[in-house]
This record gives sequence, structure tokens and C-alpha cells, in this order.
Amino acid sequence: MSSFWRGLVIQWRVVGALIIREIYTRFGRESLGFAWIVAEPLAFAIPVLFVWRAVRNPNEHGISLMPFLWSGYLPLLLFRHLGGRILLFIRANVPLLYHQRVTIFDIFLARALLEIFSNLTRQCILCGVLRNRALDVPRDLPMFYLGYFYMIWWSVAVALIVGALCAPTGCNRSGCLTLTYT
Repeated sequence: MSSFWRGLVIQWRVVGALIIREIYTRFGRESLGFAWIVAEPLAFAIPVLFVWRAVRNPNEHGISLMPFLWSGYLPLLLFRHLGGRILLFIRANVPLLYHQRVTIFDIFLARALLEIFSNLTRQCILCGVLRNRALDVPRDLPMFYLGYFYMIWWSVAVALIVGALCAPTGCNRSGCLTLTYT
């Protein structure tokens, strides 16, 4: 049992290192680059929410508009970003497969966890912005977060399928022999 926990700790360190590598390659080493992981989608989400609130009736068909939009827009962004980041993720990280401890699933897990945690951070920030502006938030937050968990689960499941379908054929531990896609 001790070797299982030791292996789990090693794999967790590998995934953590891959997350840090993904942050550096995507956003650079500057502090503002890392903040962009949260700020960029919020720069699109917050104006969309407030424009909808200004244009439409705040209570349309008996449903408060702001919680309805808030609870749907960021999970949709999670699905879109996770699916987009997984496309060709193996091809971009083939040199990492040279290392014995790094597996394809570790690379997938690192990208997926980065998207999930950044989306949850956006969700918390947006919740704080909406509460400070005295705007409506979903009434039943535990049910909202349960639905959000299922959206994460569904997004990861679809991303696994998309990642597998976009995987290059002919890969071995030292890299890809041929880069033909199925």
C-alpha cells in the first residue's frame, strides 16, 4: 500500500509540474500573464451580462435574468475552452513523453485541471462582483454548484473523446513516428 501512495504522490508532482509548464507556455512568466487566465474570459462575460440586463427585462417569464445568464455563460466557456485546449494536445507535448514518468493522461489532466480551476476562479470572482453590485445570484447555490460539477464532468468526458480522436497515430515513448491523424 505504501508504494501506491508513493506512486500517487509522484504522479501528482508530475501533473503539478505540467500545470506550471502550461501556465508558463500559455501566459508567460510575467505576473500579469497569469492574471490573464481569469481576466480575459471575464472581460467578455461581464459586459455580456450587463448588456443583457440593460436590454432585456430583469425578470423575463418569471425567471430572474442575471442568475440565469450567469449560471449558463461561464459553464459554456468551460466547455468551449476545455474542448479547444485538448485539440492536438498530444502533438504539442510529444517531447515530454520522452520522460518515463510523464504519460498522455498526465498531460490531459494538467490541461483539464488548469481550465477547470481557472473557470471556478472566474465563477467565484463573478459571484463576488454580482453580490457587491446587489444583483441577483442563483437562489439555490448548492444545486447550482452540483449542476456546475456535472458540467465539469461532461466537459471532461467530451474532451477525453475529442483528445483521443485527435491523437496522432504511431506514437511510442520517444515521440511520434508519423503524425497522421485519424
